[in-house]
Amino acid sequence: MEQRIVIKNLANILEQSNISYHFDASTSVLIHGIDFEMDDIDIVFMYSERERVKEVFKDYKMSSSKRVCDIGLEYFFIEVEGQQVHCLFYESSKAINQDEFNKDAEVLLIEGQSMMVQSLEYYLKYSKDKQKLKPRIREYLAQR
Repeated sequence: MEQRIVIKNLANILEQSNISYHFDASTSVLIHGIDFEMDDIDIVFMYSERERVKEVFKDYKMSSSKRVCDIGLEYFFIEVEGQQVHCLFYESSKAINQDEFNKDAEVLLIEGQSMMVQSLEYYLKYSKDKQKLKPRIREYLAQR
């Protein structure tokens, strides 16, 4: 299934489940309208939502959780309609509220589905940009 359809379906599932999230990294770039090939879909959740997210996605093929201690990250992967989805939980987000969690994200309405998406400005400032998207993002933002 096409990534954009999977992203829309994921946003619907998360909205229906009342789980705070935002699409992150290169996934946010794709959602904003810059087309390129992605290897996975990245979603960041509040750290406190780990068990709820696992429960919501329990019927999907799920990897075991991994930790990257030096950056305070816990993550796992699920497979949705043939797409790999990277579910990320940063410890730095465990004591903050939903507004603080989504301070660098924005609500986008894509084909009738609202979704929380990391801003392109955030991507430009903090991304390692493995796909070399920054020049395309600057051009896109200049045309807004």
